[in-house]
Amino acid sequence: MLKEQVWRDLDAFLTATFSKKDGTQLPILCTCIDSGGHHTDQVYRFTKERYERRIFAIKGKGGQEVPYIRNPSTNNRVKTPLFVLGVDAGKALVYQRLKHEPPERKGPNYCHFPLNEEAGYDEQYFRGLTSEKAVVRFRKGRSVTVWEIKDASYKRNEPLDLRNYATAALEIANPVLKGPEETETERRQRVFNMAVFSKELCSKKLNTWLAAEEAVATGQSYQIGTRMLTRADLKQIRAQMEYWAAKLAEAEAAETTGGRNRLYHFVPRDV
Repeated sequence: MLKEQVWRDLDAFLTATFSKKDGTQLPILCTCIDSGGHHTDQVYRFTKERYERRIFAIKGKGGQEVPYIRNPSTNNRVKTPLFVLGVDAGKALVYQRLKHEPPERKGPNYCHFPLNEEAGYDEQYFRGLTSEKAVVRFRKGRSVTVWEIKDASYKRNEPLDLRNYATAALEIANPVLKGPEETETERRQRVFNMAVFSKELCSKKLNTWLAAEEAVATGQSYQIGTRMLTRADLKQIRAQMEYWAAKLAEAEAAETTGGRNRLYHFVPRDV
């Protein structure tokens, strides 16, 4: 049995608030405590008294047909809500997200890790995080997917278990996640990208960038507004060519639909 001081220390820690470099305060949203092992009743009692603080008792259950998250059950000695987690489904979700690499390296399901080995994110951590693999085995005449240790000489899979349970805590809490506030520049760019411009404007802008591409490709400079473009700007020039070619196609499509799409005539600066 764990000493009461351990539980008091844990309770104090779970009330802590952490600070980012920009001053943003991060309280602990949700906590999952594994009730398996030798301290089951203590975990049940601790979590039951703190259920309203989103401190939950959990128990992992293997099997490819076990759902990751389901409603908690109070069918235990202490009558505390207990979440039975489908750990195989959780591992599959964690690995799916680890493989997700969008070009901009951000967005839904992309995993961010601190570049700080002193905080524990070192080679050993990532080795443990990726220590298992899903394999197909045949049992009783049918195929089943099971998770096994990749390397028999290294069985420290605790980082994977922690990531699995932390992901479960996020799924249970189900918060409304908001991105950073949109700046005025980003808002203007978003509106600009959504607009359907007039066919004449799109054609004019496309021709301008075509002329710029032809000039800098032959070693000359080309000026648009107050900007002087050189061969070093060739990638950006071609991106603008693609942008205005797409906008021209949109304008032509709007024209053929009888004007059902609203046309905006903007005069952007230096584009």
